[in-house]
This record gives sequence, structure tokens and C-alpha cells, in this order.
Amino acid sequence: EPGLPVADALRAMRILFEPFRLPRASGAHAQSNGQPAKQPAGGPYDWTGQVASMRLAAAGWIAAAEGRAEEAVRLLTEAADKEAAVGKHPVTPGAILPARELLGDMLMALGRPVDALAEYRATLTREPRRYRSLEGARQAAAAAGDVGAERQYASEVAALTARQ
Repeated sequence: EPGLPVADALRAMRILFEPFRLPRASGAHAQSNGQPAKQPAGGPYDWTGQVASMRLAAAGWIAAAEGRAEEAVRLLTEAADKEAAVGKHPVTPGAILPARELLGDMLMALGRPVDALAEYRATLTREPRRYRSLEGARQAAAAAGDVGAERQYASEVAALTARQ
């Protein structure tokens, strides 16, 4: 079933955020990697590329949880590049958790706010007005000491969350 590996990769990422769940996440990711992603019949969209991007993102977070920070950044960068190459399916609204945004989150966790800001900005180029990326960019700008960018993103977050 084409959707199964995607669900497994997302499950692995979600499990990582639960305390003491790394063995389960690693197991779910390993199991999903053993299942080839199948291209559904009909349609030009590269579902296998999308699944590969999600698997790489899950592997990146697992690597980070295991203390392999540079490998985590490499895997998430590869996931983001693959996701960008695949593009957006014409019917879907976009990724729930874009790989480039996840890379920004990882870079922030590693204390690299300047690099994180660049990744959040790249996400916002593809997906404007995305709350998580705007807030991530605001936090990265603040941590990097970029007062102008922090104000800009704070203003955009406020406008996005203001009651109409």
C-alpha cells in the first residue's frame, strides 16, 4: 500500500517527541525502510520521492536523538532538497511538516540560528504566511541578534494570528 511507508515515517517522527521512545522510533523507521515505496498507478506526481523525503527526515531526527548531529543535519538537508525537487502535489495544500522547516528546527536545536533563519526563509518562499516557519524565523532572528528581521517576523506572526 503506497501510504503505509509515509505513515510509518510520520509515526517515527512523532514518537521521537515522546520521552524515552527512541527504540520504538528507530524500529518504525527501519521497518518502513524495508518496504519499497510504490508509485500509484496513474498520475505524474512523484510519490516515491515524497516518501523518500519523509524517510530521510525521520532518519535525521533519529540521528539527532542518538547524538549524531552532523549526520542529522545532512539527512534533513537531503530530505529538504528531495522534497523541493518533488514539488507539491496539485491537489494537496502542501506538506504538514515541510522538510526544510524541520531542518530549521534542527539547526535551532543545535544552536545555529543564522543557518536556521535561512532555512525558515526558504520555507516561507515556497509556503508564504506559514505560522511555524514565521515563528521559527522570528525566534532564529532573535537568537542571531537580527533585530530588524525579528521585528519583521513578529509583525507577520501578529498579523497572521490577529482576530478579524
